[in-house]
Amino acid sequence: MNTAIIYIIVNRLAWIGTKLKQYVTGIKLARTCPECGGEMVYDRRRSIYVCRVCGLAFSRFELDREKRRKKREEKDSWKREYLKWWLSSKK
Repeated sequence: MNTAIIYIIVNRLAWIGTKLKQYVTGIKLARTCPECGGEMVYDRRRSIYVCRVCGLAFSRFELDREKRRKKREEKDSWKREYLKWWLSSKK
């Protein structure tokens, strides 16, 4: 068999395995609203994600940028808390 065909088959089987795992475990790959945590639904007509709860709307790129910003803020907060704890234990 051709190496490219084997590569395609292996990748396809991995994708099927991932989808099967999501189905069996009930994992849903839905996007969540960065403001309220509600489910973001894709509106094909306007090409944006809209929150079902609060109505906030983002393009895919804006939503990804907002999630990265929020994750970075959480990481920075954790670092500040750790530094505060570490400095207080050195006294």
